[in-house]
Amino acid sequence: MDKKQFRGFVSETKTAWETVTSRWKPTLLLLLITIVPLLFVLPYMIEVVALGGVMPVLQGSTIATFAAALFGTIAFLVVSTITNAGFYILYASSRDVALYDLLRRGTERFFPYVFTQIWVFLFMAYAALPFAAVKFWYFYYGSEFLGRFVDVFALQAIVLLADIILLIPVFVVAVWTAFAPLATVLKDGETGADSLRKSTTIVRPNFRPVALRLVGWLVFTYIMTQAVSPLPYLGLIIPIALAVTGLAFNVVVYKEAYGEEKASVIARRAVRRSR
Repeated sequence: MDKKQFRGFVSETKTAWETVTSRWKPTLLLLLITIVPLLFVLPYMIEVVALGGVMPVLQGSTIATFAAALFGTIAFLVVSTITNAGFYILYASSRDVALYDLLRRGTERFFPYVFTQIWVFLFMAYAALPFAAVKFWYFYYGSEFLGRFVDVFALQAIVLLADIILLIPVFVVAVWTAFAPLATVLKDGETGADSLRKSTTIVRPNFRPVALRLVGWLVFTYIMTQAVSPLPYLGLIIPIALAVTGLAFNVVVYKEAYGEEKASVIARRAVRRSR
């Protein structure tokens, strides 16, 4: 893959938002389907609030309430995985896709999607091994050893610098594999390993622009979420809207990194297979 030309962050964000709003009906229906399993968790959460913590609830909750909450949590994880795949197909397509087709396609790609996420986690965990090893050494031996030679402030500075350096491989792997779940959903990669290779192939020549956009979106989401968190209704609605728009934003950047023409062909093929 060669280097691609990217638009500005604002333009890409605008495109992602327009994609979501232009398909607001299937987007809203997918969101409602995602939320339904959480209704089983609601009685348990009410008890948590009323009794002031999880432990009192675990000690005094009825078996039925706890079983319903457990079922709701598992169902939410399954349903949200299916609807996430549906969101990707909806936003990658050049036209609307029927809700039934979105759910059917999401169900078909459920296990490949999950396995891809597991692959991504394993790669990131592997990249984090040096960080974990140094932290283990520092916690049990290094703090006392280094404290003999430097003062507290210098020690904290060394620890912070070491954390940043050792987390760089994790960040690189996270960017390289950012498009792996999307590639799996669109069948650009048949297996999790194929999707990881495809994502890495797309991102590596365009690492800097892709990384800046992904980090920029995380910062933008954090700022917006913190800004509206004290508000009664917007504090809930805006984060959900941002989460959905984030999926569309991922599709926008994927298409630019891949090349609009090639990505459009893959998206059309995925939609045809969903019918």
